[in-house]
Amino acid sequence: MHLFSADIQGSLQEINNEKFNLIITAGVLEYVPIEQTVANLSRFLLPGGYFLNSPVKNNLVGKITGWFYVFKPYSRSRNTQAFTKDGFELVKLLVHWSFKELHIFKKHRNTE
Repeated sequence: MHLFSADIQGSLQEINNEKFNLIITAGVLEYVPIEQTVANLSRFLLPGGYFLNSPVKNNLVGKITGWFYVFKPYSRSRNTQAFTKDGFELVKLLVHWSFKELHIFKKHRNTE
């Protein structure tokens, strides 16, 4: 396990060229340009690996939370498109909370 503090939009030299089977983000991608950040993080994921993202919903509760914490929630379609554009397949979508969801994406094996 690696523990470090870094800019997820940066080079992430702390983990160099390591590859992982799983990346998890929760309430992070709302603060950054989602497409570029997903592309940046996905280069550390092994083909066939999973990316779990728990975004804030783009509903009234999510927008109020975003106003309070100074972020803008993305729509479900924008979240999904950011990942599928980068070679991921949405394998599971869980919607249980008033302002959060869980998206489970799998990286295509032929994508590096």
